[in-house]
Amino acid sequence: MFERIVRAPAPVDAPARLLLPGWMWAAVMAVLSAAWLLARVALETSFFSPDNGFPGISAASVWGIASLHVAQSLALVWLARHPIAVFTAVYILHVAAIALVVDRGLAVSVTFLFTTFAVTARTPPRVWLTILGAAVALDLGIYLGLVRVFDSAFDLTTSMRLILRILPDYLLPLLAGALYASQQARARVEAEAAEIRAQAALTSERYRMARELHDVATHHLSGIMLQSKAIGHLRTSSPEAVDAAVDAIAEESERAMQSLRDVIAVLRDGDTDSLNLPSLGNLPDLIDSVRALHPGLDLRVEGDLSRLSPAASLACFRIIQESLTNARKHAPGAHVTIRVRRTAREVLVTVANARPDTKPDATPQRRDSKGYGLMGMEERATILGGRLHAGPTADGGWETQASLPADSRSVPA
Repeated sequence: MFERIVRAPAPVDAPARLLLPGWMWAAVMAVLSAAWLLARVALETSFFSPDNGFPGISAASVWGIASLHVAQSLALVWLARHPIAVFTAVYILHVAAIALVVDRGLAVSVTFLFTTFAVTARTPPRVWLTILGAAVALDLGIYLGLVRVFDSAFDLTTSMRLILRILPDYLLPLLAGALYASQQARARVEAEAAEIRAQAALTSERYRMARELHDVATHHLSGIMLQSKAIGHLRTSSPEAVDAAVDAIAEESERAMQSLRDVIAVLRDGDTDSLNLPSLGNLPDLIDSVRALHPGLDLRVEGDLSRLSPAASLACFRIIQESLTNARKHAPGAHVTIRVRRTAREVLVTVANARPDTKPDATPQRRDSKGYGLMGMEERATILGGRLHAGPTADGGWETQASLPADSRSVPA
């Protein structure tokens, strides 16, 4: 059950993933870069059609650029682990292509655009801003310098036109990489939030099961323990009552085993909804089971409890059960008063035991003694938006008071 609760997407600590392994990106980019280069050569030069009026380009230049583009693509094999080093290598080959043909349209490859996208997606903003800023500045300087050397009519207007032509080669893949990285970061945050929610659900479920096991075990075992101690006294004072006490212990043990089997079966199967949890409707059975140890037990019920929410009804039952367990341990035989009162908005539970006639063997009840039972009662009340107070009374007894919203349907007890 707990394993299924936490089976949520784990947070991704690595940078944004690029979906395909490096060698596959290398093959894809090599093909795309070659196709892109051939298309640009066919559309912008007279390499394939000598009479189309476009500028000519030598076969050596075409093969040189093609070789540089293939080399750029091969570097993508190491992109996943070394995005900065791969971008640097691709950029150096890009500058070499510019120097080879001057025409920037032929020098820019699909691999260059993809690497710009990848370094933006896989590195922190301060890193890619520095790297791409330096690359843009160097690229502009080199290209504008080459154009100024070969173009005698170079002026400010020409410079601006060239700058506007160069910037999209960086800006478009940069924006795509930043968008992809932000989506990956959002996915990581959502995965972390899902894990936190799963851990919170796991913790809540563990506490819930721990409370159920504690309440079931302590209630039955405390009765068995007190009845076992009573047998020692009955052997001398009333031997004929020993058989009845032994039968009572056997019945209590059987009820304890069955209750524990029910809870453990739910833990094993993981179906917490099938747990047969008690409610205030089971209160008469609870009173009957402890009547032998507390003959002077007074139960008062005011108001309609039939429409009480299951969560509030369970919490009230467990608080009463744990209070009776504490009374049996710390004040055996003492008079106990149980009062359950339903109002329009809440249900009030009060369990008070008088001072015991004889000193119990267990540790006396104290205001600052918070065992698991009292902690469990406080947790049940708090989870439902209620409150609980427990402490000694003026006559030396102990009183537990709880107030819970009557319509706490949405919060598990």
